[in-house]
Amino acid sequence: MTGAIAVLDEGEPDPGGWRRAGLWRREWHGPRAWSRRRGDTLVTYVHGVARRAEPVIWPEGQARPAGRVFDDPRTLRGDDTTCWALATHRHVVVGGALEFSAGAPARFTVAADQSLARSHDPFTLALAAGAELVLAALDETFARALYDALCSTTWIGPGDARGGFTMRAAARYVEFLRGPGAPALDLLFSGSEGRVQADVRAALEALGWRLRTAVDHTADVLELQARLHEWSARPVGHVVPWWKLSADGRAPATLVDPSTVPVAPPPDPEALLDWLASSARIDEWEYLRAVHLADDCHAG
Repeated sequence: MTGAIAVLDEGEPDPGGWRRAGLWRREWHGPRAWSRRRGDTLVTYVHGVARRAEPVIWPEGQARPAGRVFDDPRTLRGDDTTCWALATHRHVVVGGALEFSAGAPARFTVAADQSLARSHDPFTLALAAGAELVLAALDETFARALYDALCSTTWIGPGDARGGFTMRAAARYVEFLRGPGAPALDLLFSGSEGRVQADVRAALEALGWRLRTAVDHTADVLELQARLHEWSARPVGHVVPWWKLSADGRAPATLVDPSTVPVAPPPDPEALLDWLASSARIDEWEYLRAVHLADDCHAG
């Protein structure tokens, strides 16, 4: 057992599954979660969907978990040893091939096509990979408390990654975690958005994410000021131009020519970040970091 999640023997059939319960409805029968060993890697499933695989060996030799495993039928080579997976690396989600082998941990190889990975972020991936959190969210009381905790808050994760939701996004995501077989909940406008109960805080901290505090906010303001000063001293074209704009909102987005950007930095702090990006003084990751540092949302 891994907590309350059973580890199945090799060749043992899935202990749970969906069954038709009428013309348009399905019901889940059996345990909601279980794990399987594939080589030296443990893959955890919730409602038959592979949520997490660990340990997984990355190209540089480090062992990290894969947060979302797309098991059969989305195999890359049509066999049962390789499948598509998502994982986090340097604050971003990356996709790649997860190759299983007997007597060794699975190996992760980053794929060239990252279209699926770009639709995720580290926070949402961490929540979906937390099998225990997904099971807890099936309880209506916990699901409502989780929705409140995800709204109007900012969470800090491994590597100082940041995460948070709007109210509508939080409601949709909690419903996603609960799965298609769970009763729909009316979560929006609960009146307690932003409140974090102890059990929800503990569940998210177990996944490596903690609530951003006033102390974090003060430190972030100081770091942002230092970074803006450093970045403003860089020459035009310090990085490869990446900033895009659209003249009328309908034309295809085009890259900004850094040479057309005003030489002097604007006095408005909000305009300064766009100036740094459009003059190719900062890259996309630095821009996103500044946005996170400037976030006013914090607890206490």
